[in-house]
Parts: sequence; C-alpha cells; structure tokens
Amino acid sequence: MSSSYKNRIQEFKTALSEEKLDLKALRELCFAGIPFEGGIRSLCWKILLNYLPPGPDIMGLVPEEAEGDLFPVSKGDDHPAGNR
Repeated sequence: MSSSYKNRIQEFKTALSEEKLDLKALRELCFAGIPFEGGIRSLCWKILLNYLPPGPDIMGLVPEEAEGDLFPVSKGDDHPAGNR
C-alpha cells in the first residue's frame, strides 16, 4: 500500500470523525474514489444516499436489522418480469 493511499484513508477517517460532517467535503473526497479498507466505502455510500444520518457517532454504525433494507429480496409476485 503506497503512502499516498494511506494518506487518502486517513483523510476519509478524519472527515468521517468530524463532529459536524461536511457533506460537500465528503462528496469531493469521494469523487476521486473511496478506499475499501475499514468499511469506509460502504459507510460513505450510506451517508451520501441518506441511509445513515451525518453525525459524530456514525463510525462503525451499521444496524444489523437494517442491512436487508438496502436491497430487499423480491418474491416474484411484485417483480415486473414475473407477471408474464
């Protein structure tokens, strides 16, 4: 892992641990790519998609009961391709 990549990870950790998260700054950081290490990518996407509120307690926060809410499994009856 290069030192520039490590610095980029540290930039994300710093931005995500701020007391008041700056969404504009987070978007600018994410525009060039989001590191995968430490769950940073999934956390950033959840914040940017308004799945998680931007707050100081978001690091490591993924409600287990809500993990299936992102992509609910279709039973076939409500899927357009299933109604032929």
